Amino acid sequence: MRKSNEKGFKKTAKLTGAIVFIVVFTALMALLGFHLASRYRATIMGLFDNVTEKISGIESDIREEAEIVVSMPESKK
Repeated sequence: MRKSNEKGFKKTAKLTGAIVFIVVFTALMALLGFHLASRYRATIMGLFDNVTEKISGIESDIREEAEIVVSMPESKK
């Protein structure tokens, strides 16, 4: 009876240790992420600005092409 109880305790201890490790690791990664995000905020925002500028440029090009196609006479479409 005593040996099975010790085995159960060891399994519980391993499981608890694994859960604690995962929670601590996740918390540390979140802190690191927040730290890097606050430290490099300008760089990150600059990247997003570049992407939105490119998307809006592509969008305006598509609108211009659509206006050209719509304004064409039926025989040239």
